Amino acid sequence: MPDLTFASWAQSPIGRAIATGGGPGPVGTAAFRPGLVVRHPDGHTTPVFGPSMRMLGPEGVSGIDPRGVVRCDPPDGAGEVEANYLASVEFDCLELPWLFTPAAPDARGRLRPWIVLVVVESERSVLRPSDPAPVLSVGRDQLPDLEDSWGWAHIQQPAPDATPPPGLGALVGRSVARLICPRQLAPNTHYRACVVPAFAGGREAGLDLPVTEANINAHAWKVTDSGDMDLPVYFSWQFATGPAGDFEQLVRRLAPAEPERIAGLGCRMVDIGKPWNADVALSGPQPATLAVQGALVTFDEAPAGTADEDTLTDIAFRLQAHLNAPADRVAGEPPDERATAVAPPIYGGRHVSRQRVMVDPPAEPPADPWVEELNLLPPGRVAAGLGAEYVRTHQEQLMARAWEQVGAVREANRRRALGELAASVAESLHRRHVQTLAPGEAVALSSPAAWRIRRAAGSTTLAAEIGVSTLADAAATPAFVRLLRPGGPVARAARTDVRPLIERGLTGEVVPPQARPLLAGVENTEIEATGALGDMAFGAVVAGRSTAVARRLTTLWALSDAALASGLTDEADRLRQRLEAVPVDTGAMASGDLRALRLAIAPMLGIAGSEVVGAEEDLFSGAQGEANGPALTPFGVRVDIGSLHARIVSALAPADRIVRRVASQVTLPARFGDPLSLAPVMEHPVFPAPMALALLDMAPDWLLPGIADFPADSATLLMVNAPFVESFLVGLCHEFNRELLWREYPTDQRGTPFRSFWPRADGATDIPPIHTWTGPLGDHLAGSDICVLLVRGAVVQRFPGMTPACVPARSAGPGLAPVPDTDPATWLLPLFTLRVDAATAAYAFAVDPDELRGTPSAQAPGRFFAFQEHGYRIRFGFDLADTQPPDPNRPFHTWNDLDWDRVPRSRGFAVAGRGIAPPDGEPGLDAARWDRDSADIARICLQRPFRVLIHSHELVGG
Repeated sequence: MPDLTFASWAQSPIGRAIATGGGPGPVGTAAFRPGLVVRHPDGHTTPVFGPSMRMLGPEGVSGIDPRGVVRCDPPDGAGEVEANYLASVEFDCLELPWLFTPAAPDARGRLRPWIVLVVVESERSVLRPSDPAPVLSVGRDQLPDLEDSWGWAHIQQPAPDATPPPGLGALVGRSVARLICPRQLAPNTHYRACVVPAFAGGREAGLDLPVTEANINAHAWKVTDSGDMDLPVYFSWQFATGPAGDFEQLVRRLAPAEPERIAGLGCRMVDIGKPWNADVALSGPQPATLAVQGALVTFDEAPAGTADEDTLTDIAFRLQAHLNAPADRVAGEPPDERATAVAPPIYGGRHVSRQRVMVDPPAEPPADPWVEELNLLPPGRVAAGLGAEYVRTHQEQLMARAWEQVGAVREANRRRALGELAASVAESLHRRHVQTLAPGEAVALSSPAAWRIRRAAGSTTLAAEIGVSTLADAAATPAFVRLLRPGGPVARAARTDVRPLIERGLTGEVVPPQARPLLAGVENTEIEATGALGDMAFGAVVAGRSTAVARRLTTLWALSDAALASGLTDEADRLRQRLEAVPVDTGAMASGDLRALRLAIAPMLGIAGSEVVGAEEDLFSGAQGEANGPALTPFGVRVDIGSLHARIVSALAPADRIVRRVASQVTLPARFGDPLSLAPVMEHPVFPAPMALALLDMAPDWLLPGIADFPADSATLLMVNAPFVESFLVGLCHEFNRELLWREYPTDQRGTPFRSFWPRADGATDIPPIHTWTGPLGDHLAGSDICVLLVRGAVVQRFPGMTPACVPARSAGPGLAPVPDTDPATWLLPLFTLRVDAATAAYAFAVDPDELRGTPSAQAPGRFFAFQEHGYRIRFGFDLADTQPPDPNRPFHTWNDLDWDRVPRSRGFAVAGRGIAPPDGEPGLDAARWDRDSADIARICLQRPFRVLIHSHELVGG
């Protein structure tokens, strides 16, 4: 709370000019004479006064603009208000409460306001609308004494040297004028607070009555009279008080829970002696009880049950027999004789592909021993069963939310299914009608797409490869193939099967009658240009020769690529070396980009032409080989027909194209795997809701077993039972995945729909996906290093917004108790709060429980937990005595210890005009005094925020 200063009153210049002093009883006429001082040229002055004038008083006011009200406390409509506080109202106009007061301050510096705040019981009063102001009808016994009104109006301002609160760059409060009603409120009562006139003239004007001149400045009412009366109301609001007790009184009742009162808190005793009704009892003592802990546990060890080690081993083997029976039947092995027809589930088994569990693991234990810990021990199965039961109970609501999340996935699966059908049909057609074609027929079939078919990325197209072969260009067209069809004109004239003609042309066995070389030499003579016409001719010649060289380069590159495809590695490498010596981009040669090649060749036409000529000479001189074997000839490449046929058949395979087409229509995140797949997309819904709330609603005695017996007005520290939380979440996910499978949801049952247990403000998850778990149970809970402060008491019920803080402790010196760290930056606020019931709350802090164990020392001072009320709420009132009747020896060291039993009262109202002996701890002239002025009364009534700190050592049982 920033430092504040208080003033008793403020008046306008006209008010300060009033000569009539205010005192007890009615005041006189508020007369004053305006004047000025005349200064003469010689320096002397002469006062000049005007006629005596009268100030406008309360009789001239019929209402107040409600926009001038800054704040009212308690707020309008508030309930459960603490009865020991005083109601107040604040105005932004500092002189408003004294603006129409027809008097000057009295000899003691006190000034009565012209308006006062009254608080009356709603059931014993009536507020009805009227003109010019609403009218309040109430008994005089509910109204304060107006002789005492000077003490309950003041001005509040920030101190000049006040520092802003932590986190604020500057003070944001402003100066206000405040009215306080000194009435002591009663618990559980509805009240109406009203701002009314304090003078008779204001009352008569507000009620639209004739103003009596003789009574104009008298009190609006006298407390010595009886009966009801009417008062005009300038501003009003309502509120209600709650049970007796304020924050300070209620929080003082909190104490660390006694160890014997919380023995066994956090665990339940479960009898495991006969786990199945139709089965024989387990060996060992009966009943065989086992302590099963809930989600929250105390720092003490769990109580020992009667079940011994042999009993636990026996139940583990029986569980193993039941759980492994389905896998045994699938494998054709006889199941254990103790197994039943319907087996219980292996919780989490589907996530890690486990169909069996083992009591005695092999020499090399599995990487996921948590599966055995969860399924073969009763505590894990109890927790997982609770999660499964929640899913079964709320399956319809959960599935409705699940279907809302899978709309896009279902559409993606629909398109993939259509693509899979199309791929299957196309593969069948390809196998029956394309793979059976002869090589020549395959070349002809592929000719429309030959410019898009490549042997590999960056290689020459099929059309270019055939173009540089020994086959005549037109022979690879569908029209030529139709001429060669069986029964066609060519076949009838030749009286033989002419279809292999294309294959023979590709291998060089058949050549055109007048075959021309594939490449002609490039003219590489120097060009000279003279004059403008010569320059134009020079440019045209260069462009033409550059284009010719570019065409030769692309043809040579296609030749090298075709030779490489036909197995002529040496010839292809030799040609590639010559081509790569040309200072242009080889990528343009491979792609056939003539424009880019022409522009690159033009500046170096001579060099490029020479390299092309050299490459052609090497090609011609190196052309050799057998007549029917693959070779590089001047007329083209003799193609390996078998390799070409295989490439064409593979290139015309439709499945890959269909897959890519579907992938272009369906965009999936990377977590769904290969986008070039037609397999159904497997997804699971995500439920970010904190499941601790579900457990609290479904089975609160498993969130914290024994919570019903936790004593009132007590606090203790708890830890998180990570194995229970993990088992509960595994049970939720396992059962819901089974439900998804039953409802034909696109899932593989390995998802983790529920990953959040605690209601974290940042929405962070508590566990990683279950299928990634390794190691023992309890090692996968994120943020398990937290402690939970459990508080039960009236203070939680009365102040649900109370936020405790975890305060680091520091050593005060050898042999001294630790003290709290006063730096607010080191204080921790709760990660989350769980409301267990109306009077019980659990506050979680990010503190390692090991830090709170043991007796505090200089090296490990531990932590404090602070219970505090809001530090910036400005309220006025008095404490309540801890006992009734009050202890006469109770401390009274500061004004903060002042309680209602020490405050002078009359008719249920605090009286400002009676003295109180000052506290024994505040001597001196500067100390506040009760009956001096309203500023001192405001300083005394101001309620400072209260705080209680309890050390963690006390909260964990000592």
